[in-house]
Amino acid sequence: MVIKWLAQACIIIKQLTATLVIDPYGEDIGFKMPKLEALVVSVSHDHFDHNNTKAILGSPFIVREPGEYEVSGFSLYAIPSFHDTLQGKERGSNLVMKVYTKEFSLAHFGDFGQSELSSLQIQALGEVDIAFIPVGGFYTISGSEAAHIINQLEPKVAVPIHYSIPGLTVKELGGPEEFFGEMGQKPILIEGDWKVKASDLPSEGTRIIQLQPQAKQ
Repeated sequence: MVIKWLAQACIIIKQLTATLVIDPYGEDIGFKMPKLEALVVSVSHDHFDHNNTKAILGSPFIVREPGEYEVSGFSLYAIPSFHDTLQGKERGSNLVMKVYTKEFSLAHFGDFGQSELSSLQIQALGEVDIAFIPVGGFYTISGSEAAHIINQLEPKVAVPIHYSIPGLTVKELGGPEEFFGEMGQKPILIEGDWKVKASDLPSEGTRIIQLQPQAKQ
């Protein structure tokens, strides 16, 4: 499986026969979406930096509502959550996307804003191999809150997303350093595409992987 982080919360997951794009962004964030063709697109919530489904070529199946979906070799479970700590009263709702492939279980948190996972959310997520978690704060959880969520979930790998990078027009976001400090470990930096096999994952504990953003202006 090949995983790529473009910018913000946009993750691309490629299998041999199908591609899933999660949270494609609009150009107002300072970057252009590359020309991508995918069979499946998921959207965590309807904000411009997460919902640019028109940028994806072809006629993809779009997941943007809670529920369970089976499509093109991916099993997706869209789990309701909130974009803030006030049960959505400030910024609305958000979907945490649980993705199953033949080898992996993944969780993408979109613009998760809760200070912690509920017991029902933990149960729904179950065991997770790779978790993509926002860490930049302001619009989502902070690095410290993200570390707490990861400690609740205990995935094999945690990948920070949705933080400040050069060229991003969203200036309120912080960097990933607080998250790394709270997790008490230095990340393993992956430059370019992350070609991951099940045997690459740790047998115990949570490893932090930092993906290089691949968005272009």
